Amino acid sequence: MLGGCEKENALVLSLGFEFLSRWLRERLRAPETGEDGKPLNLSVVDSVNLSPFSFCVVVPLCKTNLQREAARLRCAGVGVGERRPDIEPFHRSCLFLPLQLDFTPTIRPMEKLLAAIHCCVCFSLLTFRARAYPEVQLLDGHAQTDQRLLLILLDGFRWDYLDRGGVSLPGFRKVVQRGAKPEYLIPDFPTTSYPNYYSIMTGLHTESHGMTGNYMYDVNRKESFIIGTNHEQFNAHWWNGADPLWTAAVRQNKTVYMYHWPGCEVTIHGLTPTYCLKYTSIPSMDNFRTAITQSLAQLQFQEADVAAIYFELTDSLGHNYGPLSDELMQLLSDLDPIMEYLADSLATYSLSDVNLMIFSDHGMTEVSRSRVINLSDVIQWDDYDAIMDAGALVSIYTKPDTEDKVYQKLRNFHPNLTVYRQSDLPDRWHYKRGKYVAPITAPLHREFPQRRKDGFPKIGGHGYDNKEKDMMGFFVGMGPGFQQNVTSGPLHVVDLHQIMCTLLGIRAPPNNASLERIAGIVTYDVASSSLKMTSSYVLLFHSLCLVLFSTRL
Repeated sequence: MLGGCEKENALVLSLGFEFLSRWLRERLRAPETGEDGKPLNLSVVDSVNLSPFSFCVVVPLCKTNLQREAARLRCAGVGVGERRPDIEPFHRSCLFLPLQLDFTPTIRPMEKLLAAIHCCVCFSLLTFRARAYPEVQLLDGHAQTDQRLLLILLDGFRWDYLDRGGVSLPGFRKVVQRGAKPEYLIPDFPTTSYPNYYSIMTGLHTESHGMTGNYMYDVNRKESFIIGTNHEQFNAHWWNGADPLWTAAVRQNKTVYMYHWPGCEVTIHGLTPTYCLKYTSIPSMDNFRTAITQSLAQLQFQEADVAAIYFELTDSLGHNYGPLSDELMQLLSDLDPIMEYLADSLATYSLSDVNLMIFSDHGMTEVSRSRVINLSDVIQWDDYDAIMDAGALVSIYTKPDTEDKVYQKLRNFHPNLTVYRQSDLPDRWHYKRGKYVAPITAPLHREFPQRRKDGFPKIGGHGYDNKEKDMMGFFVGMGPGFQQNVTSGPLHVVDLHQIMCTLLGIRAPPNNASLERIAGIVTYDVASSSLKMTSSYVLLFHSLCLVLFSTRL
């Protein structure tokens, strides 16, 4: 029985050749059959008794389809080329079809051009179709069908919490032993919440998806994005820079239930999740337990393809008491039975097709409260339109004529203060081209944080350089899509979106994920799940040659 990808590829390939063949035969006045009554195929040289113009059409196919389709095409009379060692490394799953196109002198130039353009379009669509719906291959050779996801975001959960504080966490460890865990999860810069929520759910760096901070300012609209209860943060223009998982899934007929997830109520590109329980305040442990129970029920009864739960107490206690405080360690102990319940439930309650992904947006570090920098000592209120963020990173939206003045003041203000113009921000942060990045950015050191409005920084903080180890987050994946009891090298937050889309069986929008990093923890063949369009470039080259040739005749 053919899988979904096999059906689509075979259908598109068959219809594409049939339609193209009929159209060109009519234009070329080529006979449908030979003298012996047998069909003459378009790719047979003597089907048109003229000198042919030949080119190679690259048709990507799923690996499981390759031999079957090659045999089918040969039986149908379509010439299938031998492997091409010069370009084979780029097309390990391709058929090379030498197509013979012939133009008679009696055909008008415009008809030749139309034939060439039609050929280009037809095969471009064919190539895109075959590559855009990849059939994922498990390492054991079984085809990956639609699986479902349970996503849990533990805000501010540092990469080493399971190994620190002297707390026994058998539930967390059960999930890790039954799943795959990277050494740590590298956050995007800035290592704050909203940028990384969106990097996780879009697979894009901050400068690409546009969510560049917990606090942003739109200089054109004179509008502020401030997390909490500020209504302006729910305006779609802050969120429309990318397609998050929930809109991509809903667009492809999946059902998505989200609990306490910041921004799930926003209409993004005209879409919202199937269900959104809005974030209104820090979810309690009871809220979390209820969300877990409801999510498992929806997954068990096939109501949800994706259930996503946000939990913030790990972040708020880290801020208020410190990352290794007794209060935070007690919270981890309280969470542990829930993790054990999840591990056992997924193995018991008809949930064998559900993948559990637990991750954080960033880590947490202890911040000095005795040495602080007060930027208000040097910046005057009439020098800027807005100042956003505090603590680890300060964004200064200067007035058009004060940027240089403010920059010169700040660069010499304090030896532990680094100041960047937007164009000078490090490329490795993938941050500076963001739509809402300020003209001047001042990242601070954790030993010299920015003074807050209440006079003091919090005990725990984040937002610092994403090279710092304390900023690293946590990830573990458990289920049929993940290897068991495996620890891999570090992942990046932008890698998670590609994993989610592949396991869910939906097309992932273009993203910044690394298949090499992903390969160490999943059970599917990442090469067959990639959406590389290399073959399209080869096809485009040949198509352009065809058009140029047509117009010369």
